[in-house]
Amino acid sequence: MGKQPGPSPEELEFIFECFTRGLSDPEVLEEMQDKESPPRNPRFIRDRRKGFNAARKVLEITLKQQADPALAKAREEHLSRMHEFIRNMRSYIKPVAPYDSYLVKESELFHSPRNQNELGAIIDKDFVTFIDGDFAAYFLDCVKEHLPFPKLWQDIDEILSKYARYSTDCENLAEEIRNEGKDWPVEIEKDFERPFFNYIDREEWKEEHPGGEYVEIEWKSEGNRLIAGFHFGSSYEKLWDILSMENPLDYVDKYKEMSTRFEDGNTVTDLTSQCRELNSLIQQISLTLDKILARRDYALYTCQLCPGQAQ
Repeated sequence: MGKQPGPSPEELEFIFECFTRGLSDPEVLEEMQDKESPPRNPRFIRDRRKGFNAARKVLEITLKQQADPALAKAREEHLSRMHEFIRNMRSYIKPVAPYDSYLVKESELFHSPRNQNELGAIIDKDFVTFIDGDFAAYFLDCVKEHLPFPKLWQDIDEILSKYARYSTDCENLAEEIRNEGKDWPVEIEKDFERPFFNYIDREEWKEEHPGGEYVEIEWKSEGNRLIAGFHFGSSYEKLWDILSMENPLDYVDKYKEMSTRFEDGNTVTDLTSQCRELNSLIQQISLTLDKILARRDYALYTCQLCPGQAQ
């Protein structure tokens, strides 16, 4: 079935007048049969009623504000906080780097049991105070009332679910790598798996930026410790402690061989696919929130915390 044409101003005026008279959706459709307008279905009338109810609420609040300047100020402050919350939501929704080092088990930000990811900290009811300690946990429900867009919240639920799987799979892969290192006659250090994740990130980056220059990992020893790091100009920045043993540089080739073997496995292929799916969803959500902020869509709706609303 093709998409129905949008309503004309005259048709909207007639429909809204029917709503004002208290007619039900079937009754409105019946009255429209005598009008020279395109055939309409029940969903079309339901959508118009949602818009009518939202506009009526805003009008009621506007009339109250005109009679009470204090209420108008409180309403604007409320919408300002709503804007700030949505803007913070938007700022925390960033592309996921393939096998980013933040995802491995040592990461304090992502591995904390109360803060599995930044987006979760913003969206999850338990962490609403992450934005403002004065916000009650039910503030998220108010955000949803100001943003009654099912597709947006479906996408957010989906990305949280997909991210949870992605993070877990990255951690499991990191654990596999550490377990292999434990079979070597060395003492593995806390950053043992980090260079592997960087190798994968490097190959993905090169694919997305053909001709670009990627700073390669360099290896050095400090006593009995194997260190992985980068050169930035003339300075050397130590990044990761890998392992400890006599002559640690002897294990660089073994580490690279292990990395290649894991890189060629199905797990990495699956994680690459997950990463791309996540970033596609992130882009969708980001564009939606950008439009909401630019058009101030949230100001068209009310919530239980709106000043002047019946509690």
